Amino acid sequence: MNLRFSQDTKQTDPGNKPRMRRLTLPSMGLHVSERRLLLAVMDFLLLIVALALALSLRTDLLPEFRQLFVAWKWVATLFVVWLAYAALFDLYNLARAASTIYSVRSAGMAAGLASFTYLLIPWFTPTIVNRSQGFLFVLLSVLFIMLWRAAYAQLFTQPTFQRRAIILGSTQGAQAFVLALRSRFAQVDANPFRGTGHILLGFVYSNGLVSDETIADLPVLGQAEDLVHLTRDLEVDEVILSLPQKAEMGQALYEAILDCRELGIQMTQMSTAVSYTHLRAHETTASIS
Repeated sequence: MNLRFSQDTKQTDPGNKPRMRRLTLPSMGLHVSERRLLLAVMDFLLLIVALALALSLRTDLLPEFRQLFVAWKWVATLFVVWLAYAALFDLYNLARAASTIYSVRSAGMAAGLASFTYLLIPWFTPTIVNRSQGFLFVLLSVLFIMLWRAAYAQLFTQPTFQRRAIILGSTQGAQAFVLALRSRFAQVDANPFRGTGHILLGFVYSNGLVSDETIADLPVLGQAEDLVHLTRDLEVDEVILSLPQKAEMGQALYEAILDCRELGIQMTQMSTAVSYTHLRAHETTASIS
């Protein structure tokens, strides 16, 4: 694995400016859709493994590899049951999935209820030969899912897997968005900075008038003309656009956005970024909208 040098901005220090170059691992930033897909695929695969182990250790119902298509209804039923409980416990809310305690607790409960419900369904599921078969399936399901969710919360929310982002513009919605991520709800229940896979580095003014050093406790990094070199120097993966709807876009800002697109930088609207966080606090949602 190749190493690279980069600059970093410490988001917990409002007045902190880009620091000296340091040695970091290559960015493996995952998009929101990729994180949800990873969670869903791993959850379902682990449930299948738990079912296969329970059948192979306690019964002779597990078909041979060439006959696995016979068991399609077992897998399809398990998929439907798991999706129902995953939706009930909001397991694919990335902000909550990044909270180890919440994710392990809710995913473990969902796995236990889903596996138990699965055993109660006739014909579409394997025949219960003995009680140890069902007990082992429930136990392995809960154990596998809890271990995976703990590993995700600890490993896949580390900086190597996060996307570095800056906010272009300083509208009230952008400021409310940042403050919401640092609210008491965000600090206690989950950490949306980690959950959405974003490290917010700071603001870039869109109107060319830099009057503040910080906005919502994040540093002001520059203005529109600085956008391209900031994305390069800070190794930015994404620019979150927070531009006034009725304001005219100047030539410098327009060219800066086009240049960032040509560099492969993802441009995301603030409304989209807000929806990614899935914050549940009523006052937070009201302040942003």
